[in-house]
Amino acid sequence: MEMEVLICHASPLDFSVIKKLIDEMWLDDRDLRSDQFLVAKYKEKVIGFGRLLYREDVCEICSVGVVPEWRRKSIGTLIVKELIELSAATEVF
Repeated sequence: MEMEVLICHASPLDFSVIKKLIDEMWLDDRDLRSDQFLVAKYKEKVIGFGRLLYREDVCEICSVGVVPEWRRKSIGTLIVKELIELSAATEVF
């Protein structure tokens, strides 16, 4: 069985799910905006997410999370790789 995981920009509906998961996972919740996030989806369900936070001339990857049943399946790696590609900053942390 092949998994078809989609990595895309977060929608407003996704953002409410992301905020709930960030709270449950105790991740960085400062200054959250939906346009900062990418999500990983399987069959329309958010299974992971990650955020780019721009600070002056650098970009921070933060608030990366994967729901427990999807961990250890490289979902986090897919999200981080996509976030790095999206970053226009010269340095990513």
